[in-house]
Amino acid sequence: MFQRSVAQLPPGVVDYYFERAEKRRYLEQQLRTAFREQGFAEVITPTFEYFDVFERGMRQEVVNRSYRFFNRDGDLLALRADSTCAVARLVATKLSTFSPPFRLFYINPVFRKEEPHAGKFSEFVQAGVELIGRNNVESDFQILQTAISTLKAVGLPQFQINLGHVEFVNSVLAEAPIAPKQRDHIRALLADRRLPELEHFFDDLQLSHALQDAILELAFLVGKDDIFERLRALSDQFSFAPTVDYLQNLYAKLKSENLLSFVTFDLGNLRGMSYYTGILFEIFTEGLGFPIASGGRYDHLLQKFGTDLPAVGFSFTLERLEAIL
Repeated sequence: MFQRSVAQLPPGVVDYYFERAEKRRYLEQQLRTAFREQGFAEVITPTFEYFDVFERGMRQEVVNRSYRFFNRDGDLLALRADSTCAVARLVATKLSTFSPPFRLFYINPVFRKEEPHAGKFSEFVQAGVELIGRNNVESDFQILQTAISTLKAVGLPQFQINLGHVEFVNSVLAEAPIAPKQRDHIRALLADRRLPELEHFFDDLQLSHALQDAILELAFLVGKDDIFERLRALSDQFSFAPTVDYLQNLYAKLKSENLLSFVTFDLGNLRGMSYYTGILFEIFTEGLGFPIASGGRYDHLLQKFGTDLPAVGFSFTLERLEAIL
């Protein structure tokens, strides 16, 4: 029988001791202080909950990677696989008698079945904020401002936020005479920037050249104010002029607060698009090939727990953040 070394850990988990443990606790304290100073209150949710409750709000890819087990009564439980889902459940139930908006933050371990490779962990810590109960340019700006201010507070002066919006691709695809599964496949190919494969997929569809060109052009629309002229031209053909106005107002707010240097509009940034309903973003920094944070607007999540409130937020992955500090 195979005898495993007592020093061996399962893939995707690590020990923290001595200086590394001190560094982690210090980073957590810095984040707590920064979040509180920006008006967010801490919440702590259980490490595990009933799986069917979690399943309501989790993206399917997260559901598939969740750790599940049965309790003594035969109920199926799941370890926390997503902090935002847990916060949404808390607000929709225990906080339902309080008046919005809610400005909440958390620093929690989450657990997912991940293939072991760089930047992926089976146990990792999410530190994030949620602004629940407001859907406007100001609330989206506040979330971006909080992310920027927090990264500065923990000593990371150089980083880039890649900011997209789901409505542009959704509006173009709404004009396409194809099945929902085909639309989802196009979104997935766009999210992964698998453009040659996308063009090959177009060959099997009855899409006009105008639709194909618009979808591909959105994947390459990256910049600052220079993207808006082309978006205006596209909005004459597709129904997203209000979204262009919204994004320009957000751009103006970022510029007026001298935060635009941290933000690049990237309309091909579609990671987690099925989950988000408005803006979505990832934060990158030099020396790391994957994002240290991600977030966006998810206005339909709380409906799944019985309360109809819009929401926007983000979370840092602490293992990634501490690697570059």
